[in-house]
Amino acid sequence: YTDTKNPDESHGTSAVGKYQITRGVITDAVNAGIVNQNERFTPEVQERIARFLLNRSGLESMLSGKMSPKDYREKLSKVWASIEGSKAGQPIKTSAKELENLFTVATNNLLP
Repeated sequence: YTDTKNPDESHGTSAVGKYQITRGVITDAVNAGIVNQNERFTPEVQERIARFLLNRSGLESMLSGKMSPKDYREKLSKVWASIEGSKAGQPIKTSAKELENLFTVATNNLLP
């Protein structure tokens, strides 16, 4: 993943791609066997890393009702800088209410 360096370091982040994935997350994904360090940073690789992050943050617990949508959103805000509640200092693109409503709908549709 030598091509993950952010060309504009003025933002103070290594975040790249559709999901603004950081070097640290890429390292975690490689160590977890989600991606190979020699793979190109393609859209498919970005999707695999995003799914890894969703699962690592407790997606199954949230969908099964063991974690509240609010708690899940708060965990995700530690991973994605554009989610409300993030301390990364980047522009917020996704509101807490928007995500929590989405998670509530998903949970209600999956629980018996």
